[in-house]
Amino acid sequence: ESAPDLFLVEAFREADNDGDGKLSHEELIDLLQSFGLEQDKEKLNKIAWAVDADKDGTIDLAEFQSIIDKMNTKTTMSFEQQLRQSFELYDVDGSGSIDRDELAHLMATLGYDLIDEELSAMIAEADADGSGGIEYEEFKNMMFKGTKE
Repeated sequence: ESAPDLFLVEAFREADNDGDGKLSHEELIDLLQSFGLEQDKEKLNKIAWAVDADKDGTIDLAEFQSIIDKMNTKTTMSFEQQLRQSFELYDVDGSGSIDRDELAHLMATLGYDLIDEELSAMIAEADADGSGGIEYEEFKNMMFKGTKE
């Protein structure tokens, strides 16, 4: 199963704001929080320093992968289960589908303030069955889309 690793590489690259191949501890914490793995900044900061092998205040891709491996081991949840949990978190009303308002909230959480046209375009792109919302399988495909190009 290489898809989750590709997803993590893409997520790492997206979070690497200055493109230097490393994440500051702050960038790392924001990224891990966006995954919904852990929300406590103090815990996340301890994790960051624990895996920052060269203690330079930044996390490279290998160090990032080891964090995810440790968190996966600790939670005994597969990446798929974590993705499902994230979907359920963003499906605020529990309808089984992420609607426009829920998508707007999700994107805002990730730091993107999108206008209606952008939200409509995202839903249209992800909504394979034309239901007007994003069901779990569509959400999963959307999350992995960037890794297949």
